[in-house]
Amino acid sequence: MKVVPLRLQPGTDLRRALGVWMGEQEEKAGCLISAVGSLSVAQLRLAGAKGANVICGDLEILSLCGNLSHDGAHLHIAVANTAIGGDKPGAARRIQSILAGMQTVNHDSKELLKKV
Repeated sequence: MKVVPLRLQPGTDLRRALGVWMGEQEEKAGCLISAVGSLSVAQLRLAGAKGANVICGDLEILSLCGNLSHDGAHLHIAVANTAIGGDKPGAARRIQSILAGMQTVNHDSKELLKKV
């Protein structure tokens, strides 16, 4: 497994930046290993909800995990000021450090996930 550090600047849309970055990688799939930083806005789709909740404020990232591929990303995040978790993180408030593990995959990532 190749481990790749990624540093995002304040104001960067986290989900969009991870998608763009993944598209630039030779590998077709990867996973997030670690993430440290904060958000000013988090868009979270809570379990069972049809739409996203928008939470604004000084939100520290407690956990960010997920799968990345050229087909898209599936991410889960927990943020604190209040403890809330869900999908779809928003724009970065401060610099974020992301560590991603990239496994060489020579076939479609959707096919890989069917095998799991």
